[in-house]
This record gives sequence, structure tokens and C-alpha cells, in this order.
Amino acid sequence: EAKLLAHLEKHRRYPAASRARRDQGVAHVRFRMNRAGRVLEATLIRSSGIPELDRAALATIRRAQPLPPIPDDRPDALDLSVPVEFFLR
Repeated sequence: EAKLLAHLEKHRRYPAASRARRDQGVAHVRFRMNRAGRVLEATLIRSSGIPELDRAALATIRRAQPLPPIPDDRPDALDLSVPVEFFLR
């Protein structure tokens, strides 16, 4: 799971307009992936409160494909929920 989160982080893009407005938040995304790392479906399960960040969170999941493959000891398809964080430093 840590490997997956690190992979997603590499593909997260902070929307420029949100960054300029100093928008921050965490969007929670649920997705289903197959053994090869392909996302079969993705949905927003908890909004960041900012639609642009929510869209960016969903785009992160799509952009990160293929995801790290599912280990052999896990099912052929996995349902996962992950937070996608947008915070300014």
C-alpha cells in the first residue's frame, strides 16, 4: 500500500488556479483496479470541499495508470480508498 501511495503522489498535480487561490484540502477516492494495475472505476467518496481539487484527485488516479500490480497473495481485483492531499507548504 505504501508503494501505491508513493506512486500516486508522483502523479498528483496541484491545479494552478487552486494554488493561486491558496485552496487546500483532501479528497478521498475509491477505485477498483485489476491485477495488471489498470483502474476499472473510480469515484469520489469524500469531497475536499473544492470541486477543482476533487477533479484533480480523480485525474491523479487515471494519470497514474498502470498502478503497481497486485501481489499474488491478493485477489485479482481490489477495491481501495485513498486520500489525495492538496496542501501548500
